[in-house]
Amino acid sequence: MDLHFKEDFSLSEISEQLGISRAAVNDHIKRSTAFLENYEKKLQLVVNLEKRKQIYDKIKAVSNQEVICLVEQLEQME
Repeated sequence: MDLHFKEDFSLSEISEQLGISRAAVNDHIKRSTAFLENYEKKLQLVVNLEKRKQIYDKIKAVSNQEVICLVEQLEQME
């Protein structure tokens, strides 16, 4: 099968080139879009989890006295 791509394909042109119905092409596009959106959400969760872990590790690394000092400084800013 030889597909010749151009910038803007209509559903009719795609379905004609692939030999399937417009509805099937539309369904594939919807499923692909949903898959990519789901993947992006999962990827964002991983990024957020890594950021949270970095913050948690930083907090664990400081002593209680440093945390108390930081809280006091923050309270003075209010």
